Parts: sequence; structure tokens; C-alpha cells
Amino acid sequence: MEFLEAVGPYRLTWLEKLELKYPGHIGLYYMAASVSFMSLNALFVKLCEELPTFELLFLRAIFTFLLLYIYVSKFRPDLQVDDKKNRNLILALSGIGFVIATFYIYGIDTLQLSEAITVLFTTPMWLGGLSWMVFG
Repeated sequence: MEFLEAVGPYRLTWLEKLELKYPGHIGLYYMAASVSFMSLNALFVKLCEELPTFELLFLRAIFTFLLLYIYVSKFRPDLQVDDKKNRNLILALSGIGFVIATFYIYGIDTLQLSEAITVLFTTPMWLGGLSWMVFG
């Protein structure tokens, strides 16, 4: 992890510590964490099915904000973002993320949990197909 030497004093996250201990396997840890957190997200959405979709989105946004605040407070990452240069891209990605989260929560709310998770795990297939169509 050469980038850590250039940054100077930096507190490692637990995933970075795993990468140092088991080099070349970080993707496995990220995939395991991703599947675990997405499954927990789906479970909590299903447990709160009496709440409307947009209230669930609001609660999810608050929870995400709190986790990001804790992460930034603890690890102090170098966040150099040129907002003026990338403003339109950031707004487009935020809008797309909101639409995706809305459909995701609506799907979990209306479908059986197993069906919603099955549809969710087809995302890489759709992404690959659409990428091939867009980028050739």
C-alpha cells in the first residue's frame, strides 16, 4: 500500500489492516462486507414494512449520514473534492442513487424478501449488459 507512505500519519481501517495481513485478498473482504450489509439492509426494510417507502429512505439516509460522520471523525480521510468541477456529475450520480434506492426499497416492500434479493443479485448482469451496449 504505497499510497499510505505518501499520505503521512494515517489511521488504518480494519479492511486496510486485513489487506496488509493478507495481501491480494481485499476484494473478498469487501464482497463479504457488502453482502452482509445489503442483507441486513433488506432485513430491516422488511421488518419495517408498515412504513411508507419514502420514510424508509429518509431513515436510511439518516443512518448512512451517522455512519459516515463516525467514519470521517475516526479516520479523518483526505477528502479533496473539487465541487465546482464535478458538480453536475455529483448531482447526476446522487439523483440516480436516489432513484435506485427508491426502487430497491419499494421492491423489498412489495416482493417477498427472497424474490427481492434474487432480483438485486442480478444487478451485475444488467450492469455488464448495459455497459456493453453503452461502451461497445
